[in-house]
Amino acid sequence: MKKLFAVLLVVLLVPAFALAQEVEPTIIKVNDTLDISVVLPDGYAMTETWYGDVLYAQMDPQSEDQPLMVLSLGYSEEYADRSIGDLSEEEMDALIAISITDFANPTYDIAETSEGTKLIVVDENSEHDEYAEIYTVYQGYFIGMLVESVDGTQLTEDNLNVAIQFLSDMQFVHAPEA
Repeated sequence: MKKLFAVLLVVLLVPAFALAQEVEPTIIKVNDTLDISVVLPDGYAMTETWYGDVLYAQMDPQSEDQPLMVLSLGYSEEYADRSIGDLSEEEMDALIAISITDFANPTYDIAETSEGTKLIVVDENSEHDEYAEIYTVYQGYFIGMLVESVDGTQLTEDNLNVAIQFLSDMQFVHAPEA
């Protein structure tokens, strides 16, 4: 009887522990009609800075073996209410060209969030600076994610995957229409 009670107790408590371990999202107010919900990766602290209507959310690592990440988000009239999947091949090529402009020796690749949103991943292949930027366009917002090595070591695929997961978890939350 005691074994049955113990098993029953474990079965009942497992969902409670699973719920307790879920990460609570952080809500960032973009404007009166839009918030974004983000899930901060383990081992990071975030600070928000606004320059006009552009958000820069810096995610500082608590460990030097994790990269610094900075999310930038701003509405673009050029992409008004469109997402990266809506762009023509010519527009996509132009977006890639703009994305690599400030890099000295870039390589790029196209990746996707877990929701299927295309991402342009640009890597700087410099011996002096180790960073990458990930770009996309979503509902008219140009979104960038800088991923920069804190200790000068090469960024790993895992480092980039943490940033891609952050973008995958990011949700646009629109205020209900009155």
